[in-house]
Amino acid sequence: MTSEELYEAMELADGEIDELTETLRRLQEKEETMKSLKDDEEVEGSRYRMRHIQELSVDNRLVGQKGIKLRVYENGLSETYSEFYFNLREAQKGVSNDKTQLMQRLLDVLSTSSVLGNPQNPKLAPIAKKIFDEYGHEITDVMKLKNEQEIWVSFGEAFISPFTYCLQAFFDSVKGVDLQGERTVTLREQLMSDVIQGKDHYDNWEVFVGLPNTYDVQSISPTNAPEKDRIDTLMKISEIDPQGTFLQMTDDKKVVLYPEVAVSTKLKKGHKELWPSECQVWIISKNGYIYCKPMPQLCLCVSDMRTTCKISSDGAQVEGFVVNLQKKMQNPQQMWKFNPDATISPLAYPDLVLTYNGNRARDLENMQFPDNVKPGNYVFLMACERLPKKLAVTQRFALKQERFDNLGQWKFCDSTNPEWSKLAYSWPVTQDGELNMEYDWPMEGYIIPEVPPIRKDRKGSFSMYMFTSTLSEVSYGDHSWLWVTIVGPDLTNYMKEMKKEKDNKRTKRLKNVEKNGQEISNAIEDDINLHCDDLTIRQLELLW
Repeated sequence: MTSEELYEAMELADGEIDELTETLRRLQEKEETMKSLKDDEEVEGSRYRMRHIQELSVDNRLVGQKGIKLRVYENGLSETYSEFYFNLREAQKGVSNDKTQLMQRLLDVLSTSSVLGNPQNPKLAPIAKKIFDEYGHEITDVMKLKNEQEIWVSFGEAFISPFTYCLQAFFDSVKGVDLQGERTVTLREQLMSDVIQGKDHYDNWEVFVGLPNTYDVQSISPTNAPEKDRIDTLMKISEIDPQGTFLQMTDDKKVVLYPEVAVSTKLKKGHKELWPSECQVWIISKNGYIYCKPMPQLCLCVSDMRTTCKISSDGAQVEGFVVNLQKKMQNPQQMWKFNPDATISPLAYPDLVLTYNGNRARDLENMQFPDNVKPGNYVFLMACERLPKKLAVTQRFALKQERFDNLGQWKFCDSTNPEWSKLAYSWPVTQDGELNMEYDWPMEGYIIPEVPPIRKDRKGSFSMYMFTSTLSEVSYGDHSWLWVTIVGPDLTNYMKEMKKEKDNKRTKRLKNVEKNGQEISNAIEDDINLHCDDLTIRQLELLW
């Protein structure tokens, strides 16, 4: 090519390069735009193509009745559950809003589903008869079930609680409000985790009786009608006694907590729902204090507030003093005596015993609210007179010790009921009411309400007592005397239960022994040692 042809070719190539460079730039811009649209579509999913269509809420009447998703547990179990979906729209067809028929359809679907196809406790006829909530309340209205709610299915038997309940120290935030021209009220609010994060040591809190003077209450102007109405509404459900016990954060005087003793599901130490992590663990001292392990400034106390309340399990009305958490001081109302029958009495009122009224934390719908108590002060424990035998379980408690460095403390418990050993329960005193010094003191553990009797009489057994009659053990030709004291049963009740078979066996044995007189004393001693609980005075004399 000539020089001129080369220059022309180069100019032509340069022009094409510029044109292709501009085209590449436009294509890259389009690629970036398409990539952005692609990312938006991946995030929004099907909604990306349906933006022009109006979105309806699940409660809109055009959608119709929505179904519910339930977590189903077998009665008495809590570890594993099955997910169950119930089509309410189909179930309501033909029942005309009849709650009974709708509930029966739910039970029928549960019975035929795979949820109950392989129960852990097999039944002859695994047909669902009842359903309960976590607190043991029977559910009779399907429409009151909530999505993701936990239910327990019964095959006809009564509710078997899968949980263990224990005493727990609860803490809520406090809000003081000054209603100018009227009065100052104290309200409780839910405690937010970010407020107390990293502040679970007792050194971070100072205990006061009454609201601290350094706490600034919120002032509400009488002209601010909306805010005043909101406070009036809160007062009906969350007002607490301003003269109670409060905790104030040492680093932030604006943070004040209200402590409360409650009964809640026993959880593992460090569970996310527990604050502080050991708020269910209590310390029992030799001088009778029962105080919270993470907050030792707080202890159980019999207040001066006398009230009446219903026992939720029976509906019986009881009267007594409210038991709450107070600042630890030298006060006989804060000291307790542990009785041999697994009851607890305050030293200030020795004729009264600690009583659990059946309320459970978070179960506000079924909460029993005593008379003359602020609506925000929930009552779980009272000091009452001893109740009849059918309600005695509400006044029995046990200590569950689970500290790793002293496992096996329950073996020192002076109990005759095998159930206590099976449940590894402990009790601070022996059968004679004295402190059991075999334990590691102070004792530490979970306080469990509504426990079995600590001493269980066997069917057909009798009360034992010491009697002063004596036996003289004499061999043939020997007139030396040996005095022994015998522990025998109540003869009046025992004679009614005596079986002829035992009498016949002993009579036969006596005849055989009489053949050799030298064995009489040995036979008497053996029989006394082996059958002391079965022999009456008359039989012992006859045997002699």
